[in-house]
Amino acid sequence: MKLISTVVFIPAIALSAISIPHNAIAECASQLTPDDMHECIMMEGNGEISYREWAPEFYMEFHPEKSAAIKAAYEAEDRKAAQKEEATEKPSSMTISSTH
Repeated sequence: MKLISTVVFIPAIALSAISIPHNAIAECASQLTPDDMHECIMMEGNGEISYREWAPEFYMEFHPEKSAAIKAAYEAEDRKAAQKEEATEKPSSMTISSTH
């Protein structure tokens, strides 16, 4: 009885091209509800749509409360980023006084 074995060699370049998925970074506000966060990640994950721009317009007509909550989450994120930026821009000052 003969045993036939076949070995297939796949070039490393082809293998690495197959295993690298297309990834995009989703820029979602941290204050979104879990459902909205999931929706944001799914929509922005493909890199073609901004949830921040799309969602408030989409929900405005039939779910205005959700639209307002999404806008508020992004506005809070903007305020937090502005405060952080402002804090890093201010040079710390130190006053030294001498009694001599």
